[in-house]
Amino acid sequence: ERSLMIPVVAVLWSMSLIPGPLALAFAIQDLGSFLWTLGIWRADVRVPPTVEALAGTVSGDLDNPSLRATEIIYVAAMLEEGGVFRAVDRLVQLFESGRLPLGRGTAAGKLVIYAKAAALRMSERERRAVYGKVLGIGDDGEASNREFHDLWTRFLSAVASFTRQSSVADTSGSSPALASQEEIRKAGRYLATNLSRHGSGIAYIAARELQTQIRDMIGLLSDREILSTHGASDLWQVIEQIASKEFGGARNVARYRSLSTSGATVIAWLATKSDDLSLGSLRPVLSVDDNRGHVTRGAEVTAAPSDYDLVNAVEEWLVVAGASDDSLESRLQPGQRTRPRAHL
Repeated sequence: ERSLMIPVVAVLWSMSLIPGPLALAFAIQDLGSFLWTLGIWRADVRVPPTVEALAGTVSGDLDNPSLRATEIIYVAAMLEEGGVFRAVDRLVQLFESGRLPLGRGTAAGKLVIYAKAAALRMSERERRAVYGKVLGIGDDGEASNREFHDLWTRFLSAVASFTRQSSVADTSGSSPALASQEEIRKAGRYLATNLSRHGSGIAYIAARELQTQIRDMIGLLSDREILSTHGASDLWQVIEQIASKEFGGARNVARYRSLSTSGATVIAWLATKSDDLSLGSLRPVLSVDDNRGHVTRGAEVTAAPSDYDLVNAVEEWLVVAGASDDSLESRLQPGQRTRPRAHL
């Protein structure tokens, strides 16, 4: 309704139903509110769009809806490690105990609704069980996806190797070796197949629930009253302040925020490239021209990333995760397997 407010005020002013200064004040206030909301929508961390909207088609053994589900679960896992779920739970506790000073804005209502829905959401234990089953994070049980870490690192290593070869080729005027394209195709197909298999069934349902909760948490932490109460300019500062004051020290929120976005971009790329990753495909899996031309999807990066977006996401993930060049090269050699690391 905000898009209609300014024209309505203008009509009322033209009919002399409200004075000019009051009409101008209403228009300025509504415009400011609209711009603030628009800024929140374009926040750096974007929740992947709904699984149904981006389901696409099923190509061979690469099930796109399941891959999209794992994308959401990956985002949730990184936000969990960054303390986002814990921070929101404490925010609700502070409100219920009367230790969170709020005015008559929308924040109180949002907190009440979020608190009442607690019984319908997954507990932290249930969420972590999902992370273990789908991504092998923190759960070494029989149902854990123990293959994910090696397949993930192998794929990222293949993309990083291709990027280095492309840089050398640009200097010499040649093209990257065809073998590197095939290594990406094979590693990507194995990783996508693994995620597709672990992202179906109950994991798919869990992804939809987690997606709803993440959107609710972002809405809460981005509320103007919540930001003002904590003297914060964005939701990440709110999380850091709650962690510092309530839990005795802030987690490295920026690290997990970066891992969340870059990892989600990688999985989204796998979902959109199912045809190119399939056996028998003759098309290059990574476009050299896109990379050279820096073709990017911008704000839609977690919906349908370009090849250049993938390269940037891989580079960012490896830098933040602290992977060395030697460890990446070893991943390209068959038979290299290690246990999952906690930061994945």
